[in-house]
Amino acid sequence: MDHISIAILSAVPEEIQDLLKTIKEGKASDILGQTVMLGYLGKIKILIGTLGIGKINAAITTTAILQNFRPPALLHIGCAGAYRRGPLRPGDVLISEPIISGDEGVLTEERILSSDEITTPLPSYHRISLSSSRLMSQFLKSTPPGWYLRRKDGKVESPRDVNLAKIQRSSSLFRLAVGPSLTVGMSSGDESTADKRYIHFKAWAENMEGNAVIISCLRHGIPALECRAISNIAGDRNKKRWNIKEAMKNCHSLIRTWIETL
Repeated sequence: MDHISIAILSAVPEEIQDLLKTIKEGKASDILGQTVMLGYLGKIKILIGTLGIGKINAAITTTAILQNFRPPALLHIGCAGAYRRGPLRPGDVLISEPIISGDEGVLTEERILSSDEITTPLPSYHRISLSSSRLMSQFLKSTPPGWYLRRKDGKVESPRDVNLAKIQRSSSLFRLAVGPSLTVGMSSGDESTADKRYIHFKAWAENMEGNAVIISCLRHGIPALECRAISNIAGDRNKKRWNIKEAMKNCHSLIRTWIETL
């Protein structure tokens, strides 16, 4: 049997369900109450599954998957909230670089001190750079940062390959960006909180699992990358304005394109 080429993990089923529909010869397993599936995406054998919401679930399940299946690489995907003062909008896709830890550190009345302020022999994971990851260079070679259209076959093409009229009336046009992403234990509940986080951390979007997954991979020596689809504006809790499905479709179209490079 062919070996797994990559593991693709998300927090919840909604973030991978469209990808699961295209998996062939799928075989499901249970890992600590979460479902993972082994199968083929195109000609590539992958592991795809869920971790659970939040950093604790993400770290525990990622570790179990790494130890049980030993994938040679891992892609962490999911939705995220973009900061309204930043460059991203719903539908866009962000490759996290660097990944910033928003909760670890020292909290004072005046300001937040990063984990670098804690005297400890352990390495600091306040800002995790993945710029040297082979996945980063491999995927960006096929899809450099810029604007893309999601095609009917579920992959992407550059807008320069289609006419302007088609671009303007397309709902599948999105931006792929590489930039800072913030991992937090509690998502921003209002506009003011989101603005404060944007100013302090200078991140473009926030999520609740990123650093936990990537630190788990680093500790196991597994190349990893995080890719986040922007489903909403951080601080806006009106889920009627969120669009996880369309955002994740854009993310999945990139993944299908990337898989061909493995």
